[in-house]
Amino acid sequence: MSFPTFLTPIKKNLFRVDCGLFRQNVTSANIFLTDNHEVYIFDTASTPFTKNILDSLKFLDVPSDNVKAICVTHAHLDHSGGAGRLAQEFPRAKVICHPSCAPHLIDPSRLVHSAAAVYGKENMHSLYGEVIPIKHSQIIVPRQSVQILGDDG
Repeated sequence: MSFPTFLTPIKKNLFRVDCGLFRQNVTSANIFLTDNHEVYIFDTASTPFTKNILDSLKFLDVPSDNVKAICVTHAHLDHSGGAGRLAQEFPRAKVICHPSCAPHLIDPSRLVHSAAAVYGKENMHSLYGEVIPIKHSQIIVPRQSVQILGDDG
């Protein structure tokens, strides 16, 4: 099977998606397919680059209802900026994040303002696009660490 250039198999059921933010092979998302075909997406890069994630899922022939969770490691826009776009695309999926991340996913305005101050408004838009808020009801904040991958994951 020949994979698209942005999709790299890491090991059984685990794939790296090069999102191309800043330059190739710097910012990525990861897709984990369980043996029963459930899908977990880890990090999202920014909104313009979610296309590679969506194209990867299509290539892997993943039905949208199989996407169970979008796991965000932290609120920086290069890791979480596309979470709102993916949450819209997969409304049945939960967004799992740290308690300090949840408020920024629900209302990303402070992150957007800070990034615009650093990168400038034009660069902000080309790098991060529209940062879409996520509905509170779609977010899960675990009370303790969550292990999604097995011990060998």
